[in-house]
Amino acid sequence: MEMPDGSLKHVDVVALDDKNFEFRFPTTIADPLLRTNRRICPSFIYRPAKEKGGMDGVKKLFGINCDPKTIPSCGRFYISEYIPSRRLVYTRNPYYWDKDKNGISIPYYDQMIVQIVGDQNTNYLLFKQGLTESYSLNASQLSEVVDGQGSDYTVFRSEGSMGAAFWTFNQNPKNKESPFYEWFCKKEFRQAMSCLLNRERIINQTYRGLASSTEFFFPPTNPFYNKDITLKYLFNPKKAEKLLTSAGFIKKDGIFYDWENRRVEFDLSITPGTATVSDIAQIISDEAEKIGIKINIRQVDFQKMVEDITSEFNWQSLIIGLGINNFPTQGSNTWPSYGDMHIWYPKQPSPATEWEARIDELYKKGSCTIERAEAEKIWDEYQSIILEQCPIIYLCRPKAFVAIRNKWDFSNFYYDNINGAEATHIFIRAE
Repeated sequence: MEMPDGSLKHVDVVALDDKNFEFRFPTTIADPLLRTNRRICPSFIYRPAKEKGGMDGVKKLFGINCDPKTIPSCGRFYISEYIPSRRLVYTRNPYYWDKDKNGISIPYYDQMIVQIVGDQNTNYLLFKQGLTESYSLNASQLSEVVDGQGSDYTVFRSEGSMGAAFWTFNQNPKNKESPFYEWFCKKEFRQAMSCLLNRERIINQTYRGLASSTEFFFPPTNPFYNKDITLKYLFNPKKAEKLLTSAGFIKKDGIFYDWENRRVEFDLSITPGTATVSDIAQIISDEAEKIGIKINIRQVDFQKMVEDITSEFNWQSLIIGLGINNFPTQGSNTWPSYGDMHIWYPKQPSPATEWEARIDELYKKGSCTIERAEAEKIWDEYQSIILEQCPIIYLCRPKAFVAIRNKWDFSNFYYDNINGAEATHIFIRAE
């Protein structure tokens, strides 16, 4: 592991007996569980592959052409069938370690079939036809689904997701010959885009009022969330214009141009099949057009978007989500500059900017600080920098709803805004 001073030291893993081992760290770790977050893999399968071919050998073990039934599982289920573009069938793992208070293995159901459907409207149609057990609905369908509940299904609600999708901009120097690279690398440009994000309009128009504005970096569930550290660049088109002008952009005849007389125009990529994201992108484009910036919305297949982010680096701006930081050091592959998923410019050989170098320093220091007052100073500065630099701009936290068939006993069904639906402890109701 990397130490606060940048040196590398070894983490020893010591076997205690046949089933237990311990990690011995070279320094104090604020959250050891995150540092030991590794998937348990059967050594009789993985060790020979690694010894023979290294990590490339491990990656080739289960390629796209392998029989899914041969993929080992230490989890609750294993894959028993896969039909491309149609469905996945999971069978309960009889050797899974967890049991309820009565000693009964979980999950209770023996099989789970996941239908592969690329369109949310088709998902909804399948649920209405009784062909699926549950459905995560969006705000536009809420009235219809809630009004339709009764003997067939029940709708559950959580207060709101702790995570949020965000808008981000490509700052990878691979694109340095493109005008957008110069624009996106300017802090003032990113701040101006934040000032064009009309969250109130998005909440009312897209989520029917069933969402809240995301103006913080750490969610409230994070122990270092600070309600006083919030985004300063909220919706304000006049402020956006001032920021652009301060960065050298010029407005002529209602259109913004850069210092080389190139019109400010760029792409916003989204994945298809989700009406909500499409509506949000359209609102962003509409608000930008009002001050003379043209944003072209492009629908990109999710797998292609992943390739663009991780290997091709040829995207311009996009909307995506990466989950929740319930502890500051979650996302170790995203926030440090050297991370594989440091989206706006991943795998930096050295920090590209002074602020990213400072984020790296704070991340390392915070990872090894357990004294509360000192850790708060570190993480306060950390989140303040990110909210000031705007490499990503969080959108909204929608309230979450799920509908589930009444044939299931809800006594042990749990639904919250952190983990979603917990349905491993439910039985089918007795007739």
